[in-house]
Amino acid sequence: MAEQQLYAALPKTQEWAESNYYRATELQGSAAHLRSAKVSPNAFWGDWARHIATQIAGEDSGLFLSSNFATANGTFTEVLLALAVLDLPFEAGQHAYTRAEDGSGGLLFVAASPAIVFHKELREASIELSSAVMVGQHFYDPEARTSTDSSGMQVDKYVEGKLLQRKTYGLQVVVTNISRQHRHLSVLLQIPSGAMPVKGHRATRSHLLSLGPYSTETLDTEFYFPATGDYSLYPAHVANQQTIVAAALEPPAIEAVEELPPPPAEAMGWDYIAANSTDSELIEVLRRDNLFELNLTLIAWRCVHDAELFGQIVGVLRETQCYNKRIWRLGLKHGDAQASQEYLEAEVPQSSLTPLAPITSTLLRLDDNGYNHLEYGPLINARAHPLGSEQRSQINNEGLRTQWTKVLWRIAMQHAIDPKDALLAAYYLLVQERTEEALEMLAKAEGLEGLAMQRDYLEAYTCVTLGREVRALELANRHLAVKHPTWHTMFAAVIEHVKEAQGEEPSELCEVAEGAAGRDAAMEQGAKGEIVIDLAIEGRQIELEYDNVAACTLNFYRMDLELLFSTNPFMQGSTGQAQFSFIKPNLSVSLQLDPEDCTHIASIPEQFHSDNIMVEAVAAGKRSAQPFYAHSMRCDILESTGQIKVSDGATGAPLSQTYVKVYSQASAGGEAEFYKDGYTDRRGRFDYVSLSTNQLDRTTRFAILILSTTSGGIIKHVSPPAR
Repeated sequence: MAEQQLYAALPKTQEWAESNYYRATELQGSAAHLRSAKVSPNAFWGDWARHIATQIAGEDSGLFLSSNFATANGTFTEVLLALAVLDLPFEAGQHAYTRAEDGSGGLLFVAASPAIVFHKELREASIELSSAVMVGQHFYDPEARTSTDSSGMQVDKYVEGKLLQRKTYGLQVVVTNISRQHRHLSVLLQIPSGAMPVKGHRATRSHLLSLGPYSTETLDTEFYFPATGDYSLYPAHVANQQTIVAAALEPPAIEAVEELPPPPAEAMGWDYIAANSTDSELIEVLRRDNLFELNLTLIAWRCVHDAELFGQIVGVLRETQCYNKRIWRLGLKHGDAQASQEYLEAEVPQSSLTPLAPITSTLLRLDDNGYNHLEYGPLINARAHPLGSEQRSQINNEGLRTQWTKVLWRIAMQHAIDPKDALLAAYYLLVQERTEEALEMLAKAEGLEGLAMQRDYLEAYTCVTLGREVRALELANRHLAVKHPTWHTMFAAVIEHVKEAQGEEPSELCEVAEGAAGRDAAMEQGAKGEIVIDLAIEGRQIELEYDNVAACTLNFYRMDLELLFSTNPFMQGSTGQAQFSFIKPNLSVSLQLDPEDCTHIASIPEQFHSDNIMVEAVAAGKRSAQPFYAHSMRCDILESTGQIKVSDGATGAPLSQTYVKVYSQASAGGEAEFYKDGYTDRRGRFDYVSLSTNQLDRTTRFAILILSTTSGGIIKHVSPPAR
């Protein structure tokens, strides 16, 4: 015998979002920015690009292994991508390690499979002694203080040789304490003799320094040469009290010229090329050099008034996907639609602009900016009808309400609803149990490419709810062969649901003091004369069990079953009887009882055969009452799964759209709480337990009202399913 499936508690409602990347939920900006944020360019990806370029050229590039693979560690996504492109085996071979035979102590490694080897060794180095204080000085151009080296790193850029007259230059002095002692020093700093200081600097100044152990300080001054000619420079000197402890090297005479000669081609730096090359020379350099190692901002000025050159430069940069904001934004000035569109797509999503709906123009589309699709599940609504003045469209879940507002704004800002947005609206309408409206939205999503399966499932779901079994089967069978296990199970569940609703067998898916004695005797005597009357109803027969009673009165009260149930769902004992003690009965019948007999059978009057009534027996102030439910239903409680199955008592056919209301009780005699309500599905089933709250955890008993417009009503009391 198969083990019985116990009821599993419904998990708490969760909010689900597509992350696209591992643990990345905020996807803002264009696709280009997203790629840049997740996988940044570095030496490893440069190696891989060269490997792919070799393959494209038709050359044998061999296996791809890179000594720079450790640099691909920016994000978890980047690590996975790096491992994916490396030609390393999942399981390494048996590598061999042997000592070198030449006596050097080296290790000979023989790889049995592709491998990347890390190694470290100690070598002898020369020793150069120096003083405790070091000083150096360099000239620089304040407008171009750095340059990019061959590895792509930003480095200081110094100027040497001839300098221009009437141009501002800088002189930087660097003082380093290479000892572990704290030192108080005085630095004498001068500009070249005959040069003019600028920006508040002085021609000669002394600066006091307090240098901690192994620390460095930099001093800067700026000047210009007023005329051409030779200028001399007194080097920087460092003194400790009255002793010179360090001095910079004295440079040769500095020649100031009116115009610098062009450097040889091989010595031209990017800064010079950007400022002085012809347009054709510039384009040639852009096509030849690594654009990602160049400061492209230096050529933006050349594009301001020259639309033709702008187009050529952008074309070269676009071919290598090298974007520069300073250059691209000039597309707006020159009326270049493509460059303007690329600039807006790249820059606008990074601003503070967060539209409530997509913005579309010939130059820009802000799609999903500020919107991220969220799903909620499991989510079961407690009420099938609004309570009091509550609006049917009111959403109590704050997250769902916020998300639904965003979807409505998306739709409201469009001339015609987009099929994708119609599908979004259909989903959120179904979550709110607005089935008919959801079906209308699904019709607008017909033919949606890429999301056809999701759309068909939502329609199949609505068809099951609305009793359109043929259409539901058609949609479910269309995608039943899908290999994704979750989607296959969902479509299979639709088919099984319809089969059961149509009457087919579903598949298996699942101390005595002096006074105390006198008190006891009195209690015993009272018990013997205690009046007892108890009433039970079987079918349309009233069974009375009594003692010490010779006559009683049967009272019959018609009742509004739903109102009575909502007022007192667990109408048992004195609480249930008290509801009728002050109401005049619809009919009263007096009975004479045989004192020698303890039971009596009476029939319910014919006039009440089709009514829900409360039958009350009253004798000598004692009362006993039981409800009589006029119905023709069979109600089976499937307690292990937390479901109730309602069917016709004569034919056994499932009764769909039968109203069910459930109340819970935390303890015997405790206060009743509304739990949920709803209608049976096409199979006549209703899940009376599952709810997206923790109310089940404190429930000890359920009261269930089953009310049909054609087959009457009944109330059931059950315990929560075992878990």
